[in-house]
Amino acid sequence: LDQQNKSFLLGFIFIMAQAEEITNSDKRPFRQYLVVPTCERSKCMICCKMIPTASITALANCTHSFCHTCLKAKIQQDPATGSTPCPYPYGRYKCKGILEDTEIEGILDKNKEDRDFSQIQLVEAKEPNALKLKDLIQLVTLTEASIVPNPEPFECSICLLPYGTDEGVILRECFHMFCRECLAGSIINANDVIVKCPSAENCESEIQEREIKQLLSDEDFSKYLDKSLRKAEAATQNSFHCLTPNCNGWCEVAGDAGIFICQVCYQENCLVCKVIHTGQTCQDNKHQQEQEQRKADNLVAEQTLKNLVDSGQAMRCPTCLAVLSKTDGCDWMVCAGCSTEICWATRGPRWGPNGHGDISGGCRCQVNGVLCHQDCQYCH
Repeated sequence: LDQQNKSFLLGFIFIMAQAEEITNSDKRPFRQYLVVPTCERSKCMICCKMIPTASITALANCTHSFCHTCLKAKIQQDPATGSTPCPYPYGRYKCKGILEDTEIEGILDKNKEDRDFSQIQLVEAKEPNALKLKDLIQLVTLTEASIVPNPEPFECSICLLPYGTDEGVILRECFHMFCRECLAGSIINANDVIVKCPSAENCESEIQEREIKQLLSDEDFSKYLDKSLRKAEAATQNSFHCLTPNCNGWCEVAGDAGIFICQVCYQENCLVCKVIHTGQTCQDNKHQQEQEQRKADNLVAEQTLKNLVDSGQAMRCPTCLAVLSKTDGCDWMVCAGCSTEICWATRGPRWGPNGHGDISGGCRCQVNGVLCHQDCQYCH
């Protein structure tokens, strides 16, 4: 069934159930008292036009829908016949339904053509029970509402508190009644996004999304939608979450798709590289990533060496500034880069500017029998 017929059937079945109880003593069919309008904008099966709800009728015998203009023309074609058959026109199928007298009367009455859908026209009847059907006007209207309030006082089966008329909610799928607070709490605390009726009778009916939206605050409904998205993403085998920070967008990867354009932040995600590189090929992005990684590694290495020098665990060659470190042995060292002889104890050159043996500079260790440093461990 399409959405139009589903909406009609929901409203029609709900009304019929209430009418059966109200007219129980008389046992008359409900259609004897009402001209039943459709619950949504519908297509006339004769002229094929989309007709507003106030100007189209679903026949009680067969539920085929026609606009009032086409039905009136059909009735007036042969007024001498005893009954008017359903004018359903398609194919070889001939509908066996007929227009009820009350339907004909309501359609031919010009004062009823422009009625508002919020009111249902009651056809005059002799029996007292027919007067009770005016109570169903509200029930028909409520079939289009997001939630259906209780028509009479009741006791909530969860909190066991009494509530007056319109203070509770009737669930559309099972007709169980609860107070709004208990229903909202059941939705908020539910582990699953498909929330079952909280009745103690282990009811398997589900609370509809439009009911959930009406029962929850904007903030709680937003959290419910976020939870729904997370559940759906977790249950999807090939899901891919948008790489934009704090974005809730995701998709299901199908086939050889290479790009995912997020419908939340509109960023272009590469499903091959698993990064966002808008305006770049995968190869260009890979090259750029390698360069950035090398740069980052160099920065880390430079900072590490600086920390070693600052802490005294390493030193820079006084000639070429290469970083040198001593692990063991005497304090005499030779720079591997420029061959400068170095005194580790004084962290400077071993000899003067003229090279090996020049005691005019350097650490001057053992000159006049004096060590270059109190901790010198033989720098030659």
